[in-house]
Amino acid sequence: MVSNDIQVIGLEGYPTNVITIFVIGILADKILTFNVKTKAMKLIPYLNFQGNAEEVMNIYQKIFNGQIHDVSRFGDADFPMPEEQKSKIMHGRLTFGDNTLMFSDGMPNDKIIHGDGIHLSLRLTDEAQSRSIFNQLAEGGKVVRPMEKQFWGALFGQVTDKFGIHWMINCDL
Repeated sequence: MVSNDIQVIGLEGYPTNVITIFVIGILADKILTFNVKTKAMKLIPYLNFQGNAEEVMNIYQKIFNGQIHDVSRFGDADFPMPEEQKSKIMHGRLTFGDNTLMFSDGMPNDKIIHGDGIHLSLRLTDEAQSRSIFNQLAEGGKVVRPMEKQFWGALFGQVTDKFGIHWMINCDL
């Protein structure tokens, strides 16, 4: 039987990407029990493009066999902008498996620069699917490191697609 003296402790600055609350209940026989409740976080890449976000979303939808959701255009918003920007993507979302990518054409007159400091990494377990995704991303792009078996026991390759997005494909063997 749990006593009425239940203490809830929130741990600020906990060194993980999980918000954790420990609920401590002291049982009648003085045994300490811990129930851990967690709320997980998920990082979702938001990719910006220079006017071709719709093309990118449609190609990635085919490559990853995904679903496009929540597409809104700049013309849907109630603020002034150049006429040619109104048909561009303000926000779009692509889901595939447990993954999500978000897309935008960015604000008018904002220059989009894709840097070398960020790579999107895919981890798969099917070799044929890994090679297929890698090859499709490589179409019109640049193979940085071909798909090859690696010392860590995986098939791995790097590619920069034709839109300037850097990808790392890792297949557990």
